[in-house]
Parts: sequence; C-alpha cells; structure tokens
Amino acid sequence: MNERCILCSRCIRFCDEIIGESILGFTDRGSYSTLGVFPGKQLTSNYSLNTVDLCPVGALTSTDFRFKMRVWFLKETPSIDTESSVGCNTVVGSREGVIHRITPRRNDAVNDTWMPDSGRMLYKQVDSEDRLTEYRLDGKVCGADDALAAAQELLQSGSVAIVGSGRLSVEEQYLLRRIAGRLSGSVPVYLVARTADGDGMLISADRNPNVRGALVTGLIDSLPQATLPELAQAIDAGTVKTILTVGEDLTVAGISVEQLRKVAVINIHTHHSDTAQYSKVDMPLLTVFEKSGSFINQQFRVQKFAQAVPGPKGTLFGLSTFTRLYRVLTGEELCEPSADAVWHLMVNDIEEFKGLSFRGIPETGHLIDGKRFADLPFVEGKSLHYEPAAVATAQA
Repeated sequence: MNERCILCSRCIRFCDEIIGESILGFTDRGSYSTLGVFPGKQLTSNYSLNTVDLCPVGALTSTDFRFKMRVWFLKETPSIDTESSVGCNTVVGSREGVIHRITPRRNDAVNDTWMPDSGRMLYKQVDSEDRLTEYRLDGKVCGADDALAAAQELLQSGSVAIVGSGRLSVEEQYLLRRIAGRLSGSVPVYLVARTADGDGMLISADRNPNVRGALVTGLIDSLPQATLPELAQAIDAGTVKTILTVGEDLTVAGISVEQLRKVAVINIHTHHSDTAQYSKVDMPLLTVFEKSGSFINQQFRVQKFAQAVPGPKGTLFGLSTFTRLYRVLTGEELCEPSADAVWHLMVNDIEEFKGLSFRGIPETGHLIDGKRFADLPFVEGKSLHYEPAAVATAQA
C-alpha cells in the first residue's frame, strides 16, 4: 500500500468528515511518512470501502475485488442499492454475465458519491446456493408453461389472497395490481414491512427499497406490517384457500406451517425459502441485477436501473412471468414484458406518472408529487439528503 500512496489525505478526510471519526492518519515525516490506522482503532465502518473509490492511485483496495478482474474489462451498468428506501445509485461491474463488483454512482440529490459497504456485497445473491432457478409443480421440476397453467387454475378457483413485496420494482407491482384486479371476488393484497435502525446516512429504517412504489401503483393503500395476522385469520376461517406470494417468505411474515398446509401456495421468489417447502407451484423471480425497472425512494424520487447480467438459464425474461400470468388468466395480451411497455400503461393510469416515460427518467431520477401519502407515518428518519416532513415542519 505505502509504496503507492502519494499522501493526498483523501481517505483521512473521508473518515474525519463523512464517517465522523478520526481513524486514519500519517506517521513520521518527510520521505518516511506513511498512512496508518490510529492505535486502538480499525477501519471497520460500513462506509470504509468508499476510501478505495476515492484513492487516486489504487493504494487502498478491496479484498473482495482485489486481483480478480481488470477494471477496464468490466461492463458498467447503472443500478440501485436495494438495502433500504434511500436508493443509493450504483454501478454494477460485470463481464461475460458474471458480476465482479458494485461501486457508487454519483447522484448529489441522493447519495453524493458514496454507498454502504454492505450494498457492495449484494451481487453475491445472484449465484447463492439457495437461489430458486427451476419451475416446480408439487415439488417436481416442470416447464414454465406448466407452472403458469397450474397457477391459473388455482387463482381462478376463488378465495385468493396476494402477498406482494416492497422489493419488487414499480413495474412488477403495477402488473401484480392488474392481475389482482382481474381475479374474481375481493382479493386482499398484503405487503410485508422490514424495519431496522437507520444509520442517519445512506441506510434508512425502511429496509424495503420500494414501499412507495406499491402505494403509488395502487398495489396497497396503507403502510405494510411486519406480520400478516389478518391473512392468518382468513386462512383459519377458510375464506382464503389460495395464496399468491411474490418475493416473500410467508413463514417470516407470521404464517405458520399448519396454516400453509391449509392453502394452495403459488410461490414466486428469487431464492428458496421455508414457504417453498409447502408450495403447490414455484416460479423463479429475477433479482435487481437481471432485469430493468424502477424504484421510488424515500424522497418519492423515481429511479431506474438496468439489467446487468442474464437471469438463470431457463427462466422467463424480464417481466414475462407477470405478463404471461395475466394472459393465461384473462386471455388478453396486456403489454410486452418490458419496463418501457409497462410505463406506457402506467402514465395513463397513475396521476403521479403523467408526462413521464421509462426512457425519459433522468439518470439522477425524477421527483414525483407524493402529497397523496403525506399523512402516512413513514418510518424513516433523517438521512444524508432526506428529512421527514414532520421534522422539517417542527424546525420551520
């Protein structure tokens, strides 16, 4: 490290001014000066890898990426950090369908040029051992068409509930709402909340990246809860006999194994879960790195992301799972399975999207009017470029 260091002090200033703690410093004088960590301290902040990004000579490197790939070989794709509702802008570096690193992308309205270290590791979910990559019917591998046909039969049998996710893109949430609207009877739609302490910088208390997207698209009309007691009661009462769950593990949301055995579960997910052990139909869901779409962050800023790598072999492309499910249920072709095509529908259906298009969303995102939801008690506190309305009003 020290044979490359030019003593620019950028990493020192980052720790002092951004992290807010003096961790790095120079020792000795003149030609003997070297960069080091203060005695008794370690560079263990969740933002420490930003020092790698700002080092002008590569003296500081990431152990996760070091010596694994030449930077100039990487294809860079704009994306979004899905850890929380902050929506840090990122760049996904990949080569030949394999992701090698994630780095921050400059957006002075959201994350400046920083991102959390934890968000840099999210690409590992793409090839994790528990990834759901096959279509299954009653636990046996089948084709996509067979899985969709079985899902159609279950959904048209009535007594259906839908569990969506705040991790789905705006486009997926909108299509799921359209699917719910074409099922018979009153179909309740639930979302599962994920909350934890925010860090006051670039990780918020809302650990879903797109709860506001679910509100704007009309998938839900109130803030989600961590558990689903109403759904559990409906299962026990026999008023719900089929559950379509997309991107969620029902057992984590408070649905017991005994209750899962009472219903037919259609499970669409990126990874295996306890729910999949009791599901009738399983269908793979693409991760944020394998599709294009958009999220709405805590500022009500619509931000788009692009596909960086292809999905698992044999899985449906893009939004095809949702558009084809709509087609088998209704016999109608809703739209092409692309974010651009879905936006052509949404701009005519959603007031906040009037005059927008997917291609027209700037690289830094587009702020929409969130006044319809001003009275909802969102859980986020103050972060780098966000201040809750209640706090701003109190300070005025």
